[in-house]
Amino acid sequence: MPLYGYIIRRTFSAVLTFFLVFIIVFFIFRILPGDPTLIYTGSVGALTDVEKEALLKSFGLDRPLHEQFFVQLWNFLRGEFGWSFYYRRPVIEIVAPKLLNSVILAFSSFLLVYLVTFIIAPLCVLKKGSYLEKGILLLTFLFRSIPTSLMGILALVVFCGVLGWFPVGGVVSVGVQLNYLSLDFIYHLILPTAVYSAYLYALPTLVLRGTMLEEIGKDYAILLKAKGLSNSRIVYKHILRNSLLPTVTTAALFVGTAFGGQAVIEYIFSWPGVGRELVNACSWRDYPLAQALIFISSISVIFMNLFADLVYGIIDPRVKYER
Repeated sequence: MPLYGYIIRRTFSAVLTFFLVFIIVFFIFRILPGDPTLIYTGSVGALTDVEKEALLKSFGLDRPLHEQFFVQLWNFLRGEFGWSFYYRRPVIEIVAPKLLNSVILAFSSFLLVYLVTFIIAPLCVLKKGSYLEKGILLLTFLFRSIPTSLMGILALVVFCGVLGWFPVGGVVSVGVQLNYLSLDFIYHLILPTAVYSAYLYALPTLVLRGTMLEEIGKDYAILLKAKGLSNSRIVYKHILRNSLLPTVTTAALFVGTAFGGQAVIEYIFSWPGVGRELVNACSWRDYPLAQALIFISSISVIFMNLFADLVYGIIDPRVKYER
């Protein structure tokens, strides 16, 4: 199948997947028990029946479910996410800064994770069977097995409470204006990035290490060894490049799931991002805000999977786009 045909087929599959996500998310929020009008009052019975009906009508919640569905679908296709029940502002105004904060945290974690991966995985292959490799693998499995909630709390206690090296949370210090290029912002970014990366680096590291160990036993690697090339040159120049394909998948999934997956980290470190806001929106029964945040996370996962499939052919020319 030609490349353009594959792109069309995968794009259609991505659109269909997103449409199914839209349907599931829309009906789940309306099936769950709870009353969204409580956001305005905070207690049951604070509104009369007439006032409650007027409030539901103002948000279009008095219509039948199928009408609400098509109205929201049409609005979403036009880029309109509606008004937040809790903030009483357009959803897009709330999501934009939260999304930027999550992107910064996810991107900084991504860079740190794959910097560590491309250092540790080849080192484990070169030092296979040594105490150094065993120690690295022990730490890798240890970081992966500790829940991010526990790891984050321990980091707060040790590095913030005991040592006092980092701030407890937030994006900037109290009274300081937010500036993404300021040292104060970077200072607040270091600890959540380090904790999130410590948990995530295990997967790409183990995947890359396993793939490299398979590649080093193949005929071309043995031939290079017979020609007199050093182990380090074989590993870093030849084996590493031929082992990148599975790592692309983990990288794409990392970026795609970062917005929702880092919710725990955002909550512990009071980082105002998409994941933290999604937890709040679900507890508030804020339909428009929660749906918009879930759709953003879904789009990122779907798009990055599509991106990974298309990049395969660039990294490894042996991959062909066929049925």
